[in-house]
Amino acid sequence: MQPIRNRNSFVSAVLTSMFALTAAHAAEPTASSSSVATLAQAPAPVMDKFRTPARLYGTAYSVKIKLKRGEFNWVVPVWIKPDQKTSSFDPATMGLMGWAEPKFNFDEVSLSGEKLAKLRYASQKSEWAYFPDYAKSCCVGVIGQDVLKGFQIYFDPRPPAHLEWTRLSSFEQNRSSRPKKISESDLRGIFNVQGTIFQERDLTAIPYTLNLEENWLEFDDKVVPPKTFRASTLFQYEFLPPARNVQVHGISGDVSASAAKVGLKSGATLIAINGDPIGKLDRLELDQILKGKKKDLITITMNAGKDAGGKTTSKDVTFDFKKNTFSTTEPVPSHPR
Repeated sequence: MQPIRNRNSFVSAVLTSMFALTAAHAAEPTASSSSVATLAQAPAPVMDKFRTPARLYGTAYSVKIKLKRGEFNWVVPVWIKPDQKTSSFDPATMGLMGWAEPKFNFDEVSLSGEKLAKLRYASQKSEWAYFPDYAKSCCVGVIGQDVLKGFQIYFDPRPPAHLEWTRLSSFEQNRSSRPKKISESDLRGIFNVQGTIFQERDLTAIPYTLNLEENWLEFDDKVVPPKTFRASTLFQYEFLPPARNVQVHGISGDVSASAAKVGLKSGATLIAINGDPIGKLDRLELDQILKGKKKDLITITMNAGKDAGGKTTSKDVTFDFKKNTFSTTEPVPSHPR
């Protein structure tokens, strides 16, 4: 058996890799204390239900899973992929974290602190789709049917997106009617980084329940999605290296006049949105914000040029999706003809 590389090797590999993960979705190695490890601990009770925070890419979900092997723990993001039979990890990405063995066998695997029975995983590339505009890499692995069939899962895309897991061993079915069966082609259409609509439902807004053991999926039609979001983004844009600020390329015709009044025009450079650096967002996340799927009112910070002292300045403008208008609290200077 090949040894696990030491922590310094791990840090070096991540820093020199072009696939290094950012903090929000990165693998997080931690060394267990030898003194703590020797203490006898009572086993944690198995929960019938638990909740896992998630991220949404289009309509594909990812969650974080904890992997324990010897002295090391890894907390890594994995795709939820119900149309894949076997759960797996990406050997290339795991190698960057210091995993040197050919097989993925762990001492402990858990979601939100709840241990999974499966400890051995297949080895294969995990990303079934990749966008160059991702701010970070996702994901290190895939959770497939071999794990998912042990649970009935409620997928909730409403912020903050999350999954609610119910163990089937403790779940008593009590339904007056049976949902329609789900096919694997349907599953591929639902869990899709590019898709948003399925059977005329906006999957970024409507929760649903999946039971792979009984092979059905049911939408939570009690949830009414917001009606103010747009079919397209407020403007076209591109990310600018290295900070991944955003340059505007063409503003949607229905808001162009309003944008011009606050000084937002094609060629403008955007540096933040809702107070957060815009470079931390993936294109899919930013698209949802610019369609009004996250908030009805957003604040965009743009580069306003340099002041008399040569210092770069910025200006905030807001957009109200309900009113379909831009506004600003700052006076927009008028220029003499």
